[in-house]
Amino acid sequence: MSESSFHPEDKAGNKIRNKGNPEQIEKPPIDLDEFWAKLDALGARDFLPDGIPDAPPAEPARAPSSMSDLMKDEYDFLAAKRGKFFREDARPVPPIHLAPEVLDYLSGRAVAQGVSLSSLVNTLLKKSIELIEAAKK
Repeated sequence: MSESSFHPEDKAGNKIRNKGNPEQIEKPPIDLDEFWAKLDALGARDFLPDGIPDAPPAEPARAPSSMSDLMKDEYDFLAAKRGKFFREDARPVPPIHLAPEVLDYLSGRAVAQGVSLSSLVNTLLKKSIELIEAAKK
């Protein structure tokens, strides 16, 4: 199948574009009056004592558009050692994602108790496990 004949589609039948290519992303025009009105409503005068500038802030420099921009053309693996960092007993540690309100609450509790968030969460989970095990008996 040639590249030109392959067009993936979403469930609605719309063609899916490569969103990693910044040239393909279309940005709507900025309504400057609306932009500055929103900034002003958020209290911009508090952090812009010289007043609102005439132009919006410049866009930050773009990151490289693909991994190929970051990679060398060739790498020398002659001195590489297979399995150098492999550990038989290694256990993956999955990331835990908390809801924002839970994170805020627990972070506040951790600060108040003078412990790390991880320590507090582990303590709470251990207590929950103890309660579950006690209820089984």
